[in-house]
Amino acid sequence: MRVSVAVPRLMEPDGADSAEQWFDAAAHTPVTTFLEQCGLPLHFVDGTGLWAVTLGESARVEAVVRQAPAPDGRGSVPEVLYAVDRALDHFTADDGAVHVVFRSVPGPLAEVVESAKTGRFWTRPRTEGEVGNDRVAHAVAQFAERPDQRTMIEVLRACLTGELLLDVTGSDAASPVLRGFVGANGLTALGVFTAQADLARFVAGQPDAAGEPQSLAMPGASALQTALKDTGADWVYVNPAGPTCALARPDLEFALQGPPNHALREAILRQGSQQELFTAMLGDSRVFLGEVERDGRKQPITVSGGGAGSTVTQLAVFTSAAEVAAHDPAAAVRAFTPGRVAQLVFDQRLGGMLIDPAGPSASVGSFQIWHLLGTPSLERG
Repeated sequence: MRVSVAVPRLMEPDGADSAEQWFDAAAHTPVTTFLEQCGLPLHFVDGTGLWAVTLGESARVEAVVRQAPAPDGRGSVPEVLYAVDRALDHFTADDGAVHVVFRSVPGPLAEVVESAKTGRFWTRPRTEGEVGNDRVAHAVAQFAERPDQRTMIEVLRACLTGELLLDVTGSDAASPVLRGFVGANGLTALGVFTAQADLARFVAGQPDAAGEPQSLAMPGASALQTALKDTGADWVYVNPAGPTCALARPDLEFALQGPPNHALREAILRQGSQQELFTAMLGDSRVFLGEVERDGRKQPITVSGGGAGSTVTQLAVFTSAAEVAAHDPAAAVRAFTPGRVAQLVFDQRLGGMLIDPAGPSASVGSFQIWHLLGTPSLERG
């Protein structure tokens, strides 16, 4: 019988985000046997790869496969950690074929397997507890001590990580309404907060304070985007009770263009594996390049990779326009699909990409990019 195997790929210009390969297999072949024989969906150079597998027309997870060292020590092979005790023909679709789909799930091995046993994909759990965005609070404190463009950019890039709080004091919990105030310049403003204590301190100092402070927690970029939707607000103050940083609408619009790749930035901050970086770049996502004038024309920013004395050149890739500005405030910003950027690295035979060189950073080398692109021919056309 015919078996198709689909694996995720970085989105191509035509919108394709997966690659498909066809196999012939005996109908009675056990699922485990087939998955061991069909090969890895993608090779990760750091040796860590974990995949959930669906079969047939159901979205139910039927197996988990990981990248394991080959017995002879050369390369990697698929290792089936869990699979339903069924033969392939149990999953035959209406077209007479079996459709196998691999999905990238770079999570804790035991949790991924346990989720699969109930037919579910593992998803990263949301952080519980009160919001406490120390990264943003520190950036704001640095701005308050030395207010200039550089420290303002640091506040912008910090606000795109973690969570922030919006002030919805006095509104119905079922339909919260943002509460504005008049800023120091006499213009209407909104506040975002790094912790509930900062919000409470601000509300207590307002002349119209009424009742307990109420907040709405959102990812940082989403909180800023929500504030921008209020067309009457010209400024957004981070922790307006002080120390504070006032962000103008044009600066926020610059930082939020694209939009920012929040998932990729978070993967970098937790020092994620190559698979985590890859997974964050899947789907209709964007990354950014900075362009500078060189030899009379605009060229993407490149950086030296591999440490002191290295001759390796990497493409500088950014998760947001704010990250571009943190590296080079004078650079122009352009957004691209990760697939197009990976193809650029390959076509120019660069040594890979360094993501967010202003730090914390992550590197994806040329060999890994070659695998992400489906191991294309190395012959120059």
